[in-house]
Amino acid sequence: MAAFGDRRAGEFSFREHLELISTRPGMYGLDGSYGNYVTYVSGYDAGTRGSALLGFREWLLLKLGRQSSFVWSSLITELVVPGASGSFGHRGLDEEQNRTAVQALFQFLGDFLQDRDAERDGLRIIFRDYSSHFAE
Repeated sequence: MAAFGDRRAGEFSFREHLELISTRPGMYGLDGSYGNYVTYVSGYDAGTRGSALLGFREWLLLKLGRQSSFVWSSLITELVVPGASGSFGHRGLDEEQNRTAVQALFQFLGDFLQDRDAERDGLRIIFRDYSSHFAE
């Protein structure tokens, strides 16, 4: 496979993957539901050994403003779906809640990647802010 810069042809950055799956979910075997997107993004993260979403949960907890034991996908529903308990994750979402959660997923991921990558120490700053906000 031919190489272009620091990656091979056909390889996409995480940011590019997010753009592709959000605009063309069917091309990736997704039905456009929050649960499908969560599964895909979690798998992508697992394929990078956790580096794609490193700091995302902490970033979301800073947005939430309090500690929680929920995983990142449930934190999103807790943040954007009024009255939703993060414990049901995506299984209990109606059509409108699902649409809201999908929009929030891509907005939060974009904002997180911008914060993380905006500065050389973006990830360190996220962890520093998390540590200082939730220090006991």
